[in-house]
Amino acid sequence: MAKKKKMRLKIFNIFRKKKKKISNESQDKKLSLPFIIGLLVLALVLFIVSYIVLGFVLAVCATFLFLLVMLFTQILDNTKKNSRLRKFIKVLVIIGLVFCIIGILGFIAFFIYVIIESPDFDVDKLNRTEVSEVYDKDNNLVYTLGSENRVKVSYSDLPEVFVDALVATEDSRFFQHNGFDAPRFTKAVLGQLLGRADAGGGSTLTMQVSKNNFTSRDAEGFGGLLRKFTDIYVSIFKLEKAYTKEEIIEFYVNDPFLGSNSYGIEQAAQTYFNKSISDVNLSEAALLAGLFQAPGDYDPYPNPENAKERRDTVLSLMVKHGYITKEEADIAAAISVQDLLSSSSITVNEYQGYVDTVLKEIENKTGLDPYKTSMEIYTNMDSVKQAKINKIYLGETYSWPNDTVQSGLAAIETHTGKVIAIGNGRNNINGRNNGARLYNYATDIDRQIGSTAKPLFDYGPGIEYNNWSTGQTFVDTKHKYTNGGYMENWDGAYRGAITLRYALSDSRNVPALIAFQSVDNSKIKEFVTNLGMKPEIDSNGYLHEAHSVGAFNGSNPLQLSAAYAAFSNGGYYYEPYTVNKIVLKDSNETIEFESESTKVKAMSEATAYMITSVLQDVARNIGITGVVNSQVASKTGSTNYDSQTLRDLGYPSSATPDGWLVGYTPTISMAIWTGYNDNVPGQYLTQSQIITLRTTLFRACEAVVFDNDGAQFVKPSSVVWVTVEKGSDPLALPSSNTPDDKKITELFKKGTEPTEVSSTYYVLDNPSGLKATYSNGNVKLTWNGVSRPSNAKDSYGELGYRVYYNGTDLGFTTNTSFTYATSNPYGTYTVKTSYSKVTTNMSSGVSYDIQPDVIFTYNDRDEEIVVGSSFSIMENPITVTADGKDVTSSADFSYEIYDETNQKKVDSIDTSVANTYTITYYISYSGKSDSYKKKLTIN
Repeated sequence: MAKKKKMRLKIFNIFRKKKKKISNESQDKKLSLPFIIGLLVLALVLFIVSYIVLGFVLAVCATFLFLLVMLFTQILDNTKKNSRLRKFIKVLVIIGLVFCIIGILGFIAFFIYVIIESPDFDVDKLNRTEVSEVYDKDNNLVYTLGSENRVKVSYSDLPEVFVDALVATEDSRFFQHNGFDAPRFTKAVLGQLLGRADAGGGSTLTMQVSKNNFTSRDAEGFGGLLRKFTDIYVSIFKLEKAYTKEEIIEFYVNDPFLGSNSYGIEQAAQTYFNKSISDVNLSEAALLAGLFQAPGDYDPYPNPENAKERRDTVLSLMVKHGYITKEEADIAAAISVQDLLSSSSITVNEYQGYVDTVLKEIENKTGLDPYKTSMEIYTNMDSVKQAKINKIYLGETYSWPNDTVQSGLAAIETHTGKVIAIGNGRNNINGRNNGARLYNYATDIDRQIGSTAKPLFDYGPGIEYNNWSTGQTFVDTKHKYTNGGYMENWDGAYRGAITLRYALSDSRNVPALIAFQSVDNSKIKEFVTNLGMKPEIDSNGYLHEAHSVGAFNGSNPLQLSAAYAAFSNGGYYYEPYTVNKIVLKDSNETIEFESESTKVKAMSEATAYMITSVLQDVARNIGITGVVNSQVASKTGSTNYDSQTLRDLGYPSSATPDGWLVGYTPTISMAIWTGYNDNVPGQYLTQSQIITLRTTLFRACEAVVFDNDGAQFVKPSSVVWVTVEKGSDPLALPSSNTPDDKKITELFKKGTEPTEVSSTYYVLDNPSGLKATYSNGNVKLTWNGVSRPSNAKDSYGELGYRVYYNGTDLGFTTNTSFTYATSNPYGTYTVKTSYSKVTTNMSSGVSYDIQPDVIFTYNDRDEEIVVGSSFSIMENPITVTADGKDVTSSADFSYEIYDETNQKKVDSIDTSVANTYTITYYISYSGKSDSYKKKLTIN
């Protein structure tokens, strides 16, 4: 037994030695040239096969992983058994295997969850017959939509050229896969992860049928992931099992909205080409196939250029997949889209614009499509007002300047956010109504808003957070952005110190920028986002200063009308909404759309009323008067082209791309945009033209939208009117001496009104002890000075005195004496206390008279003469001396004659008749005067 054990041990030792030798030999083994060549050949074959099956990106990944595995193998073969590197590589491999196992188990669990949560496979959903109904605010049926708009076709009705175009564009391996195209799906996922714009979605036609009929429209997050894999499950195990490829294509083409009020491929062919789908040619088939991706964007009626580009893409894909030749594609692409289209009109409901907005809201909020899910839709539309707006936009009750200018309108209730009317655009121009689900100029535009931004971004936040009054002073003068560059006013002029009321009502740009810069930027962001606005916010959370004049990514009429409604209702923002509730017919489930759930306190009622007060001035200035007995506030806005665009398009400097006007009453807010959709040479509106257009259009619309209910804006108790002195900074109460034309009455938040009295017109004290002496040709004045008042501002200058001689200003001095050289010192000298730069509060003054010693000597006497005698009045019977000098010739002399008998003044004496006359002599010199009487008796 021991011998056998010894023999086995010997054999084992020999085996160990051989194994060790082999191991050592393997460690010394080097890569041979044939091995390297073989490895490269295998890698090349793998890449080619993967490229054909999976595409370039996955082929590179697969080849890289193959080479990586071979590299690890060689490293292990050439690494000592117990080395650290070998152990490290093994750990990596084990970790990788663990993660792979966890991933596989997780995927299996997820797919089980997908199966459990997948919707019931109700085949009736593939053949809809339900109808959705739309009601106005008074529960009147105004619109019916659903399957009755579709004309269904079978696969045999579809021409081969259309099927080829559809498959080449949407799912090139449709007839080969089982409902899920793994290579395409993987390629799309990797492309999206790499940020490639052309990565696609990876969905097959079958998966799209599943999404349209059974699953949700979630596209992001876990919901999107769940929906995608549910589509895969339904496609493979339900649709592809139950239906043929041809039937799946039928479901796909008969189901979707394809633009211009067309549902299903047959109706689309009739709408665009006035022919059946079975009769379309290659160019038409390519255009139709291109619509499935984005029917609104590629609708050829409103977007012919987009439609052409998409059609040409479809043709190139058909060439790529071998359905047509390059020559055939070029011939089809050479046909213009306009030549393909039918000129016949589309019949649509008159409320289509509002209904389009309703459909989008329902889809965004619930994920349901009323064209596919039967429901009763109760809206907030005022059908009477909507019908009148339609007539304006159709040109029946308003004269538009031409057939191409566009406009959008939104009107909402200010206290609920309910949308009562929509002007989605002039979609009946050139005699053609372009149908449903078109570009909506009330909700889809994103245009710069110009000066309508000023109450939102500048003065509203200033009143709310900085407690400004409507009399807040701004200096309208040359001013820069923080980062350089000057702001310019619309008229190129500056107004100096002006109030907030004037700055906003006259839409001054410089004060708007100053206001924006004066408020905490984060507070401005909070203010406008609470009003539903979407400003441009940089990575630091900062709003750039061009927001102050509306130069940011923009807004639309619905968004602006809702923001301005908060000024009307006391500061509350309500998210605008068109749908009151929906009732699902299948389950009778009711979904309410509550306005209170979106209610946000955006500002104080004081701020809201103060802005409204200023905007009432704007409305009066531009002639927006509202309807009888109702108050209205409004704000205008316009934008400019940059200089490069003006040069490129050949526009004049006055060309204006956007015109805005927002107005509101206490109950309704309405916003209008007007302009051109595209910049085309020779097609533009000047500043004056767009002002006229927006104003006349708004007047026409307000007449049918605003209620004649006599509603008034009510001043809250948190706001007070206060009369202040204009130009005082900070604002102060007027003094008793403030002139009436320097007093203004403005609004203040209660508790912030001024209490100080302005010193601008507060009369200074007079100097005292004024004396004057004259010697050697100089008059010297002296007086006692006064102290500078404590409330005197530095801007007033130095305190001093102004000296006057007989009312003539002799000059200003800060001394208490003044010398005046003159040869004639006689007269009145006045000294008034004053500031060097301001005279509004100058004292009344004290005076001193320097007069000579004047003596009047009367040289005549009473006299008697007889009738018929001669008599002459003396030229000057009075001698005047001043300080001993005869100055008679310099004195002022006059006389009057009085007829005592007839008791009246006369011009001369009649000596031919007995009478008595009184002659009065008047004399004056250097401020002294006297009179003397002479009696003349004629006997």
